[in-house]
This record gives sequence, structure tokens and C-alpha cells, in this order.
Amino acid sequence: MSDQLMTSLLIALKIIPMIFAALFPVVNPIGTALILFGMTRGVDDQTWKSMSRKIAFYSFLFLTFFFFFGGYIVSVQPSHLANIR
Repeated sequence: MSDQLMTSLLIALKIIPMIFAALFPVVNPIGTALILFGMTRGVDDQTWKSMSRKIAFYSFLFLTFFFFFGGYIVSVQPSHLANIR
């Protein structure tokens, strides 16, 4: 392995736990699992799996969107918010 690849892997290993720690409270998988369980009680397995996959997919899209565009959204300040300080 090249030194550059090894350095990149080490950086990734340091960053991934921080990303996980930052997203865990936002996504709240434990609380979400309990809500999903309560809302889908009595539903057949096929429907439950389908709903779970859709939820995971839409959550992924939501987080990906804000990963790429969140900085821009935060940097654009409407005029009535710019004077709040």
C-alpha cells in the first residue's frame, strides 16, 4: 500500500466515529424502531419489510441531501434573520 492510501484510511477511521456520533442523536434509531414497531403492529411481514426499506431509503436521501446542500442552506440568510443578533 502506498503511504497516501494508508494516510487516507487512517483519516477515514478517525472521522467515521465522529460522523456516527453526530448523526446518531439526529436519526435516533432506537426511538424510531419503537415508533415503527408500534405503528406496524399486526401488519404482515412483507408489508413491514417494504415499509422499513422505504423508510431507510427516504432517510438516506434526506441525510444525503443535507450533507451536500446543508452548508449552502445555512449560509443563505433571509434579510429578516440577518438582523437577529
